[in-house]
Amino acid sequence: MVDIPTGRGLLFSHTLAVSSGNLNFLEGCYHAYVQYDVPFPGIIVSTGTEDYYDSAYYFNAGQFHLEEAGYTHYRNVENAGLEWSAYRMHHLDPILFTNGFRFMWRNGDVNDDRGFKCITDQGGHVVGSPTQSVVTSYAWVYVW
Repeated sequence: MVDIPTGRGLLFSHTLAVSSGNLNFLEGCYHAYVQYDVPFPGIIVSTGTEDYYDSAYYFNAGQFHLEEAGYTHYRNVENAGLEWSAYRMHHLDPILFTNGFRFMWRNGDVNDDRGFKCITDQGGHVVGSPTQSVVTSYAWVYVW
Protein backbone atom coordinates (compact mmCIF):
# COMPACT_ATOMS: atom_id res chain seq x y z
CA MET A 1 0.00 0.00 0.00
CA VAL A 2 2.96 2.33 0.76
CA ASP A 3 6.60 1.89 -0.31
CA ILE A 4 8.96 4.75 0.63
CA PRO A 5 12.63 3.63 0.70
CA THR A 6 14.09 6.58 2.67
CA GLY A 7 13.07 9.47 4.86
CA ARG A 8 11.12 10.23 7.99
CA GLY A 9 7.43 10.91 8.25
CA LEU A 10 4.02 9.58 9.16
CA LEU A 11 1.08 7.71 7.72
CA PHE A 12 -1.91 10.01 8.08
CA SER A 13 -4.72 8.08 6.38
CA HIS A 14 -5.52 5.08 4.26
CA THR A 15 -8.48 3.90 2.20
CA LEU A 16 -9.09 0.52 0.63
CA ALA A 17 -11.62 -0.52 -2.00
CA VAL A 18 -11.97 -4.15 -3.07
CA SER A 19 -14.01 -5.94 -5.73
CA SER A 20 -13.96 -9.65 -4.96
CA GLY A 21 -15.82 -12.92 -5.21
CA ASN A 22 -16.38 -13.10 -1.45
CA LEU A 23 -15.53 -11.33 1.82
CA ASN A 24 -12.61 -13.60 2.76
CA PHE A 25 -10.18 -10.84 1.71
CA LEU A 26 -11.11 -9.34 5.10
CA GLU A 27 -8.84 -11.96 6.71
CA GLY A 28 -5.92 -9.87 5.43
CA CYS A 29 -3.58 -8.37 8.03
CA TYR A 30 -1.97 -4.92 7.94
CA HIS A 31 1.80 -4.72 8.52
CA ALA A 32 3.78 -1.51 9.14
CA TYR A 33 7.53 -1.35 8.66
CA VAL A 34 8.59 1.87 10.40
CA GLN A 35 12.13 1.35 9.13
CA TYR A 36 12.26 0.21 5.52
CA ASP A 37 14.56 -2.79 5.98
CA VAL A 38 12.74 -4.38 8.95
CA PRO A 39 11.96 -8.03 8.10
CA PHE A 40 8.49 -9.61 7.93
CA PRO A 41 6.15 -9.33 9.83
CA GLY A 42 7.17 -5.81 10.91
CA ILE A 43 4.56 -4.36 13.26
CA ILE A 44 1.24 -6.17 12.93
CA VAL A 45 -1.22 -3.29 12.92
CA SER A 46 -4.29 -5.53 12.65
CA THR A 47 -5.03 -9.25 12.48
CA GLY A 48 -7.95 -8.68 10.12
CA THR A 49 -8.98 -5.94 7.73
CA GLU A 50 -12.09 -5.03 9.72
CA ASP A 51 -9.95 -4.60 12.87
CA TYR A 52 -7.90 -1.91 11.15
CA TYR A 53 -11.08 -0.03 10.27
CA ASP A 54 -12.37 -0.16 13.90
CA SER A 55 -14.91 -2.94 13.43
CA ALA A 56 -15.13 -6.72 13.86
CA TYR A 57 -16.70 -9.92 12.50
CA TYR A 58 -16.73 -8.91 8.83
CA PHE A 59 -18.49 -5.61 9.66
CA ASN A 60 -21.61 -7.49 10.80
CA ALA A 61 -22.95 -4.34 12.54
CA GLY A 62 -23.26 -2.62 9.15
CA GLN A 63 -21.87 0.51 7.56
CA PHE A 64 -20.66 3.42 9.69
CA HIS A 65 -18.98 6.80 9.23
CA LEU A 66 -16.91 8.04 12.19
CA GLU A 67 -14.18 10.65 12.63
CA GLU A 68 -11.39 8.06 12.77
CA ALA A 69 -12.68 5.26 10.52
CA GLY A 70 -15.61 4.15 8.44
CA TYR A 71 -17.03 1.35 6.36
CA THR A 72 -18.44 3.32 3.46
CA HIS A 73 -19.58 1.04 0.67
CA TYR A 74 -20.88 -2.47 0.14
CA ARG A 75 -22.72 -3.81 -2.87
CA ASN A 76 -23.42 -7.29 -4.17
CA VAL A 77 -22.93 -7.30 -7.91
CA GLU A 78 -25.17 -9.96 -9.44
CA ASN A 79 -23.06 -12.84 -10.84
CA ALA A 80 -19.87 -10.81 -10.33
CA GLY A 81 -19.10 -10.81 -6.60
CA LEU A 82 -19.09 -7.75 -4.40
CA GLU A 83 -17.69 -4.26 -3.94
CA TRP A 84 -16.49 -2.94 -0.57
CA SER A 85 -14.59 0.10 0.76
CA ALA A 86 -13.47 1.71 4.03
CA TYR A 87 -11.25 4.52 5.32
CA ARG A 88 -8.99 5.09 8.34
CA MET A 89 -7.57 8.41 9.54
CA HIS A 90 -4.49 8.45 11.81
CA HIS A 91 -4.74 12.01 13.12
CA LEU A 92 -5.11 10.70 16.71
CA ASP A 93 -2.67 7.79 16.32
CA PRO A 94 -0.19 8.62 13.53
CA ILE A 95 2.11 5.81 12.44
CA LEU A 96 5.54 7.43 12.50
CA PHE A 97 8.55 6.15 10.57
CA THR A 98 12.24 7.02 10.79
CA ASN A 99 14.14 5.45 7.88
CA GLY A 100 11.76 4.69 5.05
CA PHE A 101 8.37 3.03 5.37
CA ARG A 102 6.38 0.11 4.04
CA PHE A 103 2.70 -0.49 4.74
CA MET A 104 1.36 -3.82 3.53
CA TRP A 105 -1.94 -5.66 3.36
CA ARG A 106 -2.66 -9.13 2.00
CA ASN A 107 -5.80 -10.39 0.26
CA GLY A 108 -6.78 -12.86 2.97
CA ASP A 109 -4.02 -14.32 5.13
CA VAL A 110 -2.62 -17.54 6.53
CA ASN A 111 -2.23 -19.30 9.87
CA ASP A 112 0.95 -21.12 10.82
CA ASP A 113 0.90 -24.72 12.11
CA ARG A 114 0.11 -23.48 15.65
CA GLY A 115 -2.90 -21.46 14.42
CA PHE A 116 -1.26 -18.02 14.74
CA LYS A 117 -2.35 -15.62 12.02
CA CYS A 118 -0.35 -12.90 10.22
CA ILE A 119 3.14 -14.10 11.18
CA THR A 120 3.85 -16.49 8.28
CA ASP A 121 5.45 -14.89 5.25
CA GLN A 122 5.23 -17.92 2.94
CA GLY A 123 3.30 -21.18 3.14
CA GLY A 124 0.87 -21.64 6.01
CA HIS A 125 -2.81 -22.47 5.91
CA VAL A 126 -5.06 -20.07 4.01
CA VAL A 127 -7.86 -18.64 6.15
CA GLY A 128 -11.15 -19.03 4.30
CA SER A 129 -11.23 -19.01 0.52
CA PRO A 130 -10.16 -15.54 -0.68
CA THR A 131 -10.70 -15.04 -4.39
CA GLN A 132 -8.78 -13.01 -6.91
CA SER A 133 -9.65 -9.37 -6.25
CA VAL A 134 -9.30 -5.92 -7.76
CA VAL A 135 -7.83 -3.64 -5.09
CA THR A 136 -7.65 0.15 -5.08
CA SER A 137 -5.72 1.84 -2.30
CA TYR A 138 -5.03 5.44 -1.34
CA ALA A 139 -2.59 6.49 1.37
CA TRP A 140 -1.85 9.97 2.63
CA VAL A 141 1.76 10.07 3.88
CA TYR A 142 3.79 13.04 5.11
CA VAL A 143 7.55 12.84 4.53
CA TRP A 144 10.24 15.20 5.82
